[in-house]
Amino acid sequence: MNAVWLVKFRESAALCSNRRDPEGTQASASTSPLELGPHGRLLMPKYFFNVYHDGQKPDFEGEELLDSNTAWHEATVTAGKLIQDMGGRLKPGQDWLLEVTDEFAQPLYVIHLHTRKLSRRGHRSRIAVHSKLIEALHHQLP
Repeated sequence: MNAVWLVKFRESAALCSNRRDPEGTQASASTSPLELGPHGRLLMPKYFFNVYHDGQKPDFEGEELLDSNTAWHEATVTAGKLIQDMGGRLKPGQDWLLEVTDEFAQPLYVIHLHTRKLSRRGHRSRIAVHSKLIEALHHQLP
């Protein structure tokens, strides 16, 4: 039974080595450092998801994940959920940041949300530009 699992694990690890990271480049060995530890237990790297909004909320526990691609996926899903759970408490002029670090505290990814309120004057000038663009497009139509 363990031999079958080990073969499947090695096949999975080989597939992971051919994966691409979020930037589209070939994943290096460091993005998929899969190995077996004592007693045949799968060792996976640990990733930490630190949130910065109204102070720092460090992730002291972290999460063992397959590789940095999986950490990026988890970060995007988690960021969406956390912002939704804020229930409108994120105000214009505030920043919200989710930082993903590896087990050596090296930053890997950052999701940064910067909010701001646009002035009414700027809003009107954009409407005027859009109106002129639409008018120009209508003149080009047969």
